[in-house]
Amino acid sequence: MMNKEIFYINHLAYTIDVEESLARLLKKNLASSGKNIEIKDLFLAYVKQSEECLTLKNELNELSDKISKNLDEIL
Repeated sequence: MMNKEIFYINHLAYTIDVEESLARLLKKNLASSGKNIEIKDLFLAYVKQSEECLTLKNELNELSDKISKNLDEIL
């Protein structure tokens, strides 16, 4: 389900339509949701989310490699 979310960045309001799960993630990473967000806080949230995505990508690659090796051994 799409939600309208309002974020105040450097005292300007930005309204975006996002999925409910993404809205929760944004609010979690932007602790000051509903209040003014400074650019540095926005950048920090971006960096944290990027690190989390990179970690998940690396874990998926490792699992994929393990599965591939196990399949090679079986076959």
